[in-house]
Amino acid sequence: MSTPGVSHPSPTTAEDFRRVLDERAVQPVFQPVVDLDKRHVLGYEALARGPMGSALESPAALFGAAWRAGRVAELDWACRATALTDAVRGGLGPPLTLFVNAEPVSLGVACPDDLKEAIELGKARLRVVVEVTERAVAGDPARLLATVAQAREAGWGAALDDVGAAPASLAVLPFVRPDLIKLDMRLLRGRTTAEAAHIVNSVRAHAERTDAVVLAEGIETIKHAREAVAAGATLGQGSCSATREPRLATKDLLVEMCMQLEHQGLDASEPNVLLACFQSADQFTEAARSRYEFLATRAAFTGALGHGMPVAPVAGSAAPTWPPTTRCDRSGTWW
Repeated sequence: MSTPGVSHPSPTTAEDFRRVLDERAVQPVFQPVVDLDKRHVLGYEALARGPMGSALESPAALFGAAWRAGRVAELDWACRATALTDAVRGGLGPPLTLFVNAEPVSLGVACPDDLKEAIELGKARLRVVVEVTERAVAGDPARLLATVAQAREAGWGAALDDVGAAPASLAVLPFVRPDLIKLDMRLLRGRTTAEAAHIVNSVRAHAERTDAVVLAEGIETIKHAREAVAAGATLGQGSCSATREPRLATKDLLVEMCMQLEHQGLDASEPNVLLACFQSADQFTEAARSRYEFLATRAAFTGALGHGMPVAPVAGSAAPTWPPTTRCDRSGTWW
């Protein structure tokens, strides 16, 4: 008999999580971190996702299942190892920085044997900053401080994430002494309040004393970027961190960045328009076809363009020839 108001995971979800973790089927998506003044990409944050289209795709669902299963530390190691591996394969290296998240609960839990090689490769090849969330301040401050110390012993930087989401995060700044402070996105979104002003001023004062770098999250518009600069941030992160000049990258890294944009469209609170160019029809693989069938059910409009693209790239849709002409099927999906 279930208790009213209490959520219980279904057996299928619990079994799905066990399979995902046992098979290391987590995947990272990479969001750029940008210099708000020079508008140059300085690095990427690796964000963990479960299998696309599954009930465990979102990080909240993935880590929620991990907490229920008592396997948070193992999942944390798996996410970090996968992010390091994909970054190395994609050619990401100094001077660019990779930002990875760490759950303090994983401190003291040995890295699983099958992930050790990836962790060591990342240490040798990448410039890394470990992010710890301010939630750990109230939950387990001792582990938070130990996690930061462990990161620095590995030669990595340390960042305190979501600063401003809870008052305790400001109190702990002098003890953590993070190299980078990430302002909670809500500080830039709503109406400016006395509390928000206090948080911003406290962070700016601490950054001036310690030379810490301030990063603003959730930069979705040019207005957000301007507000971030006014709040003392020199770096920004989000879908509209800055307008940048085109830059060369390896194909592997471009693929990962494109996948991140697809995931971002799925994660958005409001419907999005997703337009993708595959250059030519042969690049629209079966894997891409499967992804875009699912994306078309979630986005307001989805477009796939390419030279020689077939009339119906996925079931129930139509595609233009190249150059494209606009057409819309009955479901509202644009091809």
